[in-house]
Amino acid sequence: VDVLPDFIAWFLLARMFEHAADSAPYFEEARSNFIRLGWLSFLKIPAFLLILYVRSKDTLDNNVYALVSFTFAVFEIILVTQAVKNLFSALFYLGERTDAPALIEPFTVSKNKKRLMTPEAFKNLTYLFFILKAVLYTVPDMFLLTSVNDRGIVMVGSKYYPFVLVSAIFVGLVFGIVWLVYAKKYVCKIHAENKFSEALDSIAADSAQGLAEQKAQLRARLNTPTLMLVAAFFSMDLIFENLNNINILPNFIYGIMLLLVWYSFKRHSSLKLLPCVFGVVYFIVSLIGYITTVSFFSKYEYMDLIKNSAAKSDYNAIMILSVLEFICLVLFLVFIAKLFDSFILENTGISPDSEKYHKLEAEFHRSLRIKNYVTLALGIISGLAKCVNVFLNSEVQLLFTEA
Repeated sequence: VDVLPDFIAWFLLARMFEHAADSAPYFEEARSNFIRLGWLSFLKIPAFLLILYVRSKDTLDNNVYALVSFTFAVFEIILVTQAVKNLFSALFYLGERTDAPALIEPFTVSKNKKRLMTPEAFKNLTYLFFILKAVLYTVPDMFLLTSVNDRGIVMVGSKYYPFVLVSAIFVGLVFGIVWLVYAKKYVCKIHAENKFSEALDSIAADSAQGLAEQKAQLRARLNTPTLMLVAAFFSMDLIFENLNNINILPNFIYGIMLLLVWYSFKRHSSLKLLPCVFGVVYFIVSLIGYITTVSFFSKYEYMDLIKNSAAKSDYNAIMILSVLEFICLVLFLVFIAKLFDSFILENTGISPDSEKYHKLEAEFHRSLRIKNYVTLALGIISGLAKCVNVFLNSEVQLLFTEA
């Protein structure tokens, strides 16, 4: 498990280059690639859950590791090469046309300042590092592939797998440290010159300044519906029998995402505290419910609800918490739907306060608001289904296949 997942870094880079993307060429293309790489890296989490599911059906199936890692490596190499190309094209474009020579001049890579590296050479090193990084997390999994020996016996994995894995980790770490040292020296030289922001402002034409501000405001507004889309993913339940029927995508994470959605509206309108209260309560109740559920399935299984009074008592607590969780979710979703309803009127089409607002514009807003409340209804139905499922699972019966 990677304790420092790449999607955090990619999203941070996309955030850092927002102003640059609005001011100079190529930065927007690089930023788009950063976002795509972030989502690709994030998809490794559900991909890992898919691997767990496949192996729960066949514990000897190691081929799925190689399939998934190879697929991600191919897409990652394609996107990362485009990102590196666009980023350095943007930096070189800026350095060649403004008074910021640190972007294109060689920088020192040794303490005595005798060894120099050109930005072009560092660009090639960056290509090499990120491609090697993807290759190194793929090659070890190839040694997990099943094979058949001379006697016709199916062999799961290779005896060389541990050595290849350790070697890949060591090589990746060493090469990563080298790349990081050179990257730090290049970035420090740019910071020391302190002309990057001035170069961005000078490259942007006067006529484009207002456009840059509009693009920044539009991006900030688009973050809210995008975050709502991401939050919807965490509303799902991922429960596997071989993991003691415990949900590996707990609802309190969904609560955190909904709180982030509520907070994202802060940029667009004044927020009342009451929706946040329901959101926090939903998060707390979900967290307590998840802890109670994990505790229950650590000691019992559904069959124990037939005769075990202690198991029935513990499961009653789960049912009560599921009802409270559903009530808090409904109230929180209703408030979010109202906020999004106001967001639609203020940020799509023509404002209702405008003199140009007529029947056609009102119909456009009406269609969007209907979709908003349909989405709300689906969220409530999803929460209700989870609550009902908790009660249905309490009705345990023994079905005999023979008289």
